[in-house]
Amino acid sequence: MVFAIEPMINMGTYKTIQGDDGWIVYTQDRLPSAHFEKTVALTEDGPVIITTEPGHRRPVND
Repeated sequence: MVFAIEPMINMGTYKTIQGDDGWIVYTQDRLPSAHFEKTVALTEDGPVIITTEPGHRRPVND
């Protein structure tokens, strides 16, 4: 099973509006926000983080 975890960290409101292009999403108050994504696979051998930064190990159960 694979999960995509995609939190959005906002300085202001959590309420969003979608851009005219149908892809970009803005917060209603237009304050700075950051969007992160981690993809985690649950395997028979344990969890594996699919998206990692340089220097981070994969899988997590090494």
